[in-house]
Amino acid sequence: MADLLVKIQSKSIFFIGNSLHCLSLSTHLGREKNLTILGLANNLISALDKLKNLDPEFVILDPSCFEADEIKILFNHLSKSKSQTLIFSKEKPHAAFSDFRFVQKPQTMLNENFPTQEILQAIFESSPLTHNLKAVNKPLYQVMLIDDSALMKLIVTNLMNSDPQLKLVCDAKNGQEGLELLQRFSPDLILLDIEMPVMNGIEFLERARSKTKAKIIVLSSIVLEKAQQVKALGADAIIEKPDGSVSLDFESKSGKKLLELIHQILD
Repeated sequence: MADLLVKIQSKSIFFIGNSLHCLSLSTHLGREKNLTILGLANNLISALDKLKNLDPEFVILDPSCFEADEIKILFNHLSKSKSQTLIFSKEKPHAAFSDFRFVQKPQTMLNENFPTQEILQAIFESSPLTHNLKAVNKPLYQVMLIDDSALMKLIVTNLMNSDPQLKLVCDAKNGQEGLELLQRFSPDLILLDIEMPVMNGIEFLERARSKTKAKIIVLSSIVLEKAQQVKALGADAIIEKPDGSVSLDFESKSGKKLLELIHQILD
């Protein structure tokens, strides 16, 4: 069985802003197992007190609910702290926060509008992986990802961007969406999770083998239990993902291992 070592580095998050919106943020981001939600504050005094005691790695701030003098105080505190700050607001940030990362808040906080991936990218932003595989005069392989984790999508996107022979052409949050995408795309490779809502990876494998000639790599935390079953259903390789949680902080060696496995299967 192929082995991929992934280092998990949990990020601690603290929210400052409207209570209802902070709770919505907590609900959306709390689904990612490598994010630790420390709490929230909806006023200046509470924010300063909790920031001092909790010392979060990352602060997500909506400055729109603060007065101008309060914004100045917050800016002075955050600019001196070790915490990284993300401005999450409907309006462009106050001039005082212009050097901080910014993600625009949607008009509504519904699931379909929520910019989960943009926020995760701001939190876990890292340099693309590099490797020494030469791609001169070699084919371009199309890759499909089927995984319900927005963070996993970001990781795979970074990985594909590091290899000129690989291109992520589509992604799905569950097996049913994956089957629908196979009517429009003809990927060379499918990266498949097992545990997903609506239709899991096992059900997808049962239905997909008659619909695609793509190579399939199963990437999941429960592959040890399902190894024989997924291989019998046509998976070409299996990689264990620790506890369903992954981080953008891939070690170069681990990223290279996965890329080499992909090329071993496709070339």
